[in-house]
Amino acid sequence: MFVPLTHSAIADTGTTLLMLPSAIAQAYYWQVPGAKSSAQAGGWVFPCGAALPDLTLHIGSYKAVIPGELMLFAPADTDDFETATSSSGFPFAIYGDVFFKAQFTVFDVEGERLGFAGKPEL
Repeated sequence: MFVPLTHSAIADTGTTLLMLPSAIAQAYYWQVPGAKSSAQAGGWVFPCGAALPDLTLHIGSYKAVIPGELMLFAPADTDDFETATSSSGFPFAIYGDVFFKAQFTVFDVEGERLGFAGKPEL
């Protein structure tokens, strides 16, 4: 499912998860049976056995693919896993370590830009 939502984002190596605009997070997790937003867990949770689809983020003309298995974060309880959260309340999305695990990233400080390339599947 493609959600054409223009948004600002930062790439942050100090953030573990993805903090996505609510519309993107919701569209992604609607594809996962049993997934729900949980205020208690601070993000989306889903049944342990759920298969997660790949997430594709469009950055300019580049399509950053994040394999579904990288979207797993930590057990929320004995039956659910926790994963990406909504960036509600922030003026931008945050692409954290989940993003970097799937992308080669070049920080061009002098040119004030980022470059990306997908990593081969393991």
